[in-house]
Amino acid sequence: MRKRLASLGIFAMVLTGCGSSTSESTAPIIKAIDSIDTVMENYVRSEMAGDTPEEKDNQIILMCSQTRDVMQNKVQLFSALGDYVDEFKELNFNSLSFDEQFTSWVKACTKVIMERPELKVRFDKLSVENLAVSDKFQKQLDVLDKKANRLGGGSYREMLYAQNKLESLIEGGAQYSLTGQGRDVEDASCSPTTYSIWSQAEPSGTWYCYLYFLEGNEPYTINVSGSRWGGKADRGSSSGDFIEFKVSDDLNNWLEQR
Repeated sequence: MRKRLASLGIFAMVLTGCGSSTSESTAPIIKAIDSIDTVMENYVRSEMAGDTPEEKDNQIILMCSQTRDVMQNKVQLFSALGDYVDEFKELNFNSLSFDEQFTSWVKACTKVIMERPELKVRFDKLSVENLAVSDKFQKQLDVLDKKANRLGGGSYREMLYAQNKLESLIEGGAQYSLTGQGRDVEDASCSPTTYSIWSQAEPSGTWYCYLYFLEGNEPYTINVSGSRWGGKADRGSSSGDFIEFKVSDDLNNWLEQR
């Protein structure tokens, strides 16, 4: 994708030499991408959070050292730029694909960091450290994935996504069908059991969920099948045995950033 964007300038010159309507239709797109690159560069240089120059530098280094996968999981960052920053809104930034947005981000980060040798030294050091940390935690995650796939048909992160989705479903409505009573569920905390399935990050099977009501709290057995689910107020007695994953706080923090 980076090579494709870099070649747009040459492509534009070729089209300019002929009088076809193609050059008229592609020129605005090329101009828009060039303008977005400029706006992105200014954003990275000036608009990062921080009250002092040192805090801004720290933020630039932190954000620009994130991998493509991490930034794709933080897609709301790019969406926020396209929705709330006037310059990006005017250029219809959110009409670009993620790859185009991320390429613009990388180009801006590279230019800003290369302008300042001392910033580049810090950035390179952090990149090496991040690589070592990622390798360490990936090995731990591989062990968790092996266990999670064996028990629930999906990776450890798929289990987390399925768990969160089930909690959102419970909190989002259909309380009567879940609890059998007309009580609003204020919050839900679900845990996987030996009867739970989380293939492709979709909750299925049987889960243990602790439901929080205005007038009290109570554990439930929650059964999920496709888009249908229901609850049983049996204090979780038929939900199956708990599945425990030994996960350090450091690994959890690392996963949250990805």
